[in-house]
Amino acid sequence: MGNAAAWKALASPSRRALPPPVSDPGLPRSVRGKRLKPESDQELPQDGTRRRPLRQGGGAERPGSLLWSRRLGQSCSYTVERGSLNMYVKCGRFEQSKLVFDAFPEKTLVSWTSMVSSYAGSGRSAEALKAFKLMDLAGLRMDGVALACIFDACAAFTALSDGSAVYSSVEASGEMLDVTAGAAAINMYGKCGDVSSAAEIFSQDGAWEWSLMLCTTTVAAFARNGHGRRACELFELTERQGLELDVVSFTTILAACSAAGLLHDGHGYFVSMRGDYALAATMDHYVCVIS
Repeated sequence: MGNAAAWKALASPSRRALPPPVSDPGLPRSVRGKRLKPESDQELPQDGTRRRPLRQGGGAERPGSLLWSRRLGQSCSYTVERGSLNMYVKCGRFEQSKLVFDAFPEKTLVSWTSMVSSYAGSGRSAEALKAFKLMDLAGLRMDGVALACIFDACAAFTALSDGSAVYSSVEASGEMLDVTAGAAAINMYGKCGDVSSAAEIFSQDGAWEWSLMLCTTTVAAFARNGHGRRACELFELTERQGLELDVVSFTTILAACSAAGLLHDGHGYFVSMRGDYALAATMDHYVCVIS
């Protein structure tokens, strides 16, 4: 951009005045001399200190930036530390995220859950299980998000004994799983081959109201373990409960019919999906029907 264009942009009435360049000697050299966004565009910590925006996609900020500030003796607020942890996790830098996490003066349920979910979401199931066990030893009360993450990690790792131990501890505490954690537990048992436990969780009296997520997850558990007929029965029961079926529900039941060789049932569900529910068939639906 030429000088004339630059001055024209700055003088435009649609742009707000920019603050002066940063000259704080305590900040990294890459930041000095640059202009920060107006205060309305960036969140400022309560202590009044400036902080750099942490990118969470594409590329990561310079590795070790938080530790660099600690070496200079600068203290970082919890918001900055949590943002740094989130940045490193989303950029796949797990070693740096662990360093940031270990530096937390106080590890809360949110920070522990962030570590468990980041490991589980990136396929590092063993690390997720380890972090969850440390979280349990810390005496923190586990919420639905943390439980769903660890059940997903156990499902990916086919760690039935660990997942069962977690579920048993929840039962012993008298806590009730929410729908998301309950569906994750059903999925875990289904992927680990324990369809009886999956069905038992689903059929618990008074545990939860009818939920499409729970029903679809249980149908998938039946189908994955060769119980095609039970999957069809539960799917039809879901319909009678008046739940609004979606494309995922029909993908699940069509896959169950395909695996069990239930040609007539599968064709009927496919016709119902398009006629009764006015749902457009996707490639996954056609693949199930063809196979």
